[in-house]
Amino acid sequence: MTFCQLLKMKLLWRKIRKNRNYKLVAEGYDKLNLGHNGISEGEEEEAPYVYEKLSLYLIPSSKILDAGCGDGRVLKYFKDRNIIGIDISPVNIEKASQYAKCFVSTIENIDFPNNEFDLVIANVVEHLIDIEQGLKQFHRILKPNGILFLYTDNTLWQLLTCVRDFVAKNKYKRLIQPIDGDFTYWGLKRLLDKARFKILEYEGYGCLPFLGRLSSKFFEVETHPIFKYFTTRIVVIARKEKDTLVNFKHNLHPLNCTKF
Repeated sequence: MTFCQLLKMKLLWRKIRKNRNYKLVAEGYDKLNLGHNGISEGEEEEAPYVYEKLSLYLIPSSKILDAGCGDGRVLKYFKDRNIIGIDISPVNIEKASQYAKCFVSTIENIDFPNNEFDLVIANVVEHLIDIEQGLKQFHRILKPNGILFLYTDNTLWQLLTCVRDFVAKNKYKRLIQPIDGDFTYWGLKRLLDKARFKILEYEGYGCLPFLGRLSSKFFEVETHPIFKYFTTRIVVIARKEKDTLVNFKHNLHPLNCTKF
């Protein structure tokens, strides 16, 4: 994908967010998943990483929400836990329901009670129409001192990959999704601060733009003081700050928590 193509997609996603077209996004993911058999190698590798990372924060009684659970690639590692999955795509929910109790829902209009979950897993923030609203909802449904595990695409990796491909005349293939985006660590931190979350851990995940999978052979890119800001993915573990009231707009939506 060239820089111009990336810019064009970002403008399209911005228009979708402005129009708040949840139905268009849901239909887009249904079509994408109907035509997509299996998942990429990188996505398959992420699930056990998530499970291993979060095992340090869980006790047997922990109640977990997988927000944006997709086809259940992470759910299946937690199927023996008290976990619920939600996703905007009915096609995804049909697949994910084999691992846990799942619902069709938008993140921005989650219909769960306040202080309901000990942990929220969110591999979804880049796909939200209203990102700030989504983070406020995570804050609302988490118990005091609850944990938000958030991982998302890295803007710096995307831009440097475009530069790399322009110089090498390669074509980086990015799966075009109905709505997407990416963040720098500092941009994500600003959003989390505003939603009243305190970052406990930050790591990079994946590889560096110019070294690919060779990155891990030369550097500990996940925790390197510089390189972790340039990896494919951003991984943040944050804690809900207690004794804080967050204002949010709780609007019900036709896609909101309809049991599949």
